[in-house]
Amino acid sequence: MKSHNLPKTTRIHVTVTREMLELRKKGILYKKFTFKMHLLKNFSKLLIKPAPLSRMNFLKVLCMNVMDEPVSKGLLTSVVRKIDYHKKLKHIDIDFEPPYSDRYILGNYDLMKLSKGLQKLRELQIIHLNFRRCDKITNSAFSKLAYSISMLPNIKHLDLNLQRCQKAFYYLSDNISKLKYLECIRLDFTWCHVTSNKITNLFQQVLELNNLKSLELFFKSCSNISTINTIPRIPHKLSNKLSLEKLHLDFSGCSWVTDDDIPQLFLFIPKLKNLSILEIGLAWCCLSDKGVALISKYINELKNLSHIDFNMINCPISRAALDDLSMLLENHPKINTCKVSY
Repeated sequence: MKSHNLPKTTRIHVTVTREMLELRKKGILYKKFTFKMHLLKNFSKLLIKPAPLSRMNFLKVLCMNVMDEPVSKGLLTSVVRKIDYHKKLKHIDIDFEPPYSDRYILGNYDLMKLSKGLQKLRELQIIHLNFRRCDKITNSAFSKLAYSISMLPNIKHLDLNLQRCQKAFYYLSDNISKLKYLECIRLDFTWCHVTSNKITNLFQQVLELNNLKSLELFFKSCSNISTINTIPRIPHKLSNKLSLEKLHLDFSGCSWVTDDDIPQLFLFIPKLKNLSILEIGLAWCCLSDKGVALISKYINELKNLSHIDFNMINCPISRAALDDLSMLLENHPKINTCKVSY
């Protein structure tokens, strides 16, 4: 390792492919180092061995994107199991999505170790973890992760890709209100088949976060949800406390969404007094011209919106109805940018 002694840095970005490892470090200047695969073991020691970590405890940002090289998989799991060595971390971004040739990059033991390590990262502010298609992880492992995240005192940004990880939803929706300082939430539950009652619980938890400014929830192709009429109403007293500025809800591919769900959705949104960006995904849903007419009716109640985006691709709606909606949005006195996809 002496011949590859690296200068101090607060930021490491690792991308492992079959041919190379790129290490981008933010010091005085950006520098790029290319390692041959046989040096990966030496690099992993830099991240996971206690001795050299006396030089690494200043690390604040760690981003890892690992592909299907076996050595890369070993590096990822090694770093995950020793994540608590980096006590100054403020931002972690790790992609656990397995390549199609290997569905077992992340095991239950690895996730349990990660969860235990996260509890010791008291300065952590940003979490981005991609668990897409990690569908072999058990309930107990996801429960431990949800609990660990809920115990972090300074989290401001939470971004979790949980596509096809149905088990994770149930634990996160019960713990998210504990993160009082959250400003941004992005949760992707595509293909998780969550129920309407669980969505209700999630919204109730989110509405307790007074500092939240951006909320993005993806329920694409969640076939077990029967209606969005379970979205709770916001009490008047609570609506004055909410600071939400951006809302993105994506129900694309949910055939259960019909015209009857539109009123409840737009009775919920106007209560958000500070909302300026609204994005709604309704592609492949069962909306008709009646649903579009209802949307047009409620648009004028959205007083402070500056940007709006509706995705209605492949909905059984006439071109004339969509054109009328587009014209209404373009003539809205407050909306600066609008987009209607169909």
